[in-house]
Amino acid sequence: RRGTLVIGAVTALIALAVPFEAMIEPMINVGVLLGFNLTNASLIQVRYGNGGQVGIPMVNRLTWAMMGFTAVAAFSVYHGCYQPLIGTTPGSVNWVLAATGIVCEACALAAAFVIWWVFEFEADMEDPAIFKAWGVPFVPALAMFCNFFLLAITDFTHIGTFGIFVVVIVLLYGAQVAIGTDKQSREISCKGEDSVSREVYETELECRKHPILTL
Repeated sequence: RRGTLVIGAVTALIALAVPFEAMIEPMINVGVLLGFNLTNASLIQVRYGNGGQVGIPMVNRLTWAMMGFTAVAAFSVYHGCYQPLIGTTPGSVNWVLAATGIVCEACALAAAFVIWWVFEFEADMEDPAIFKAWGVPFVPALAMFCNFFLLAITDFTHIGTFGIFVVVIVLLYGAQVAIGTDKQSREISCKGEDSVSREVYETELECRKHPILTL
């Protein structure tokens, strides 16, 4: 309860400090698009056996690599090709960024191909009651690129503000978890000391009742 109150208060203070216009549309867009990409990543993880816990570490690493490559590819293509040709600041194509985008997207598709080729589905694909998305992991990889491309349209100031907000929340959450873990470990230690003291006391009583045990 205390952690919830602290995080809520800090979040409210941050919301008071950020202009309303800067928070509503840009911040929500950034959060929603990142949330969509986390959903795409989760779909791959659950389909290939990492639901609830990381059972196949290689799939986990490839999924995060896919997210990283699609992010770099989307931002590179937007600022290197789309913005000069169609955007609000016409100019010549930045071929370095364009090539970077193509290479990174190829790496993301390669990661998706490795997941599809090497690993088998761990989900129950025969159960008709379970909704099964089509084209995993290739469709989620394409969706990641599209979401990051839309995110690239957002001003870097709003993305940076959102990043600072996330870092603050994660630090607060980490501090809460650390405090709770330390408190729990102290309680366990106290219980352990009490049990040891009780055992010593019971042993001394037995020795007094049966002096021969002390020989």
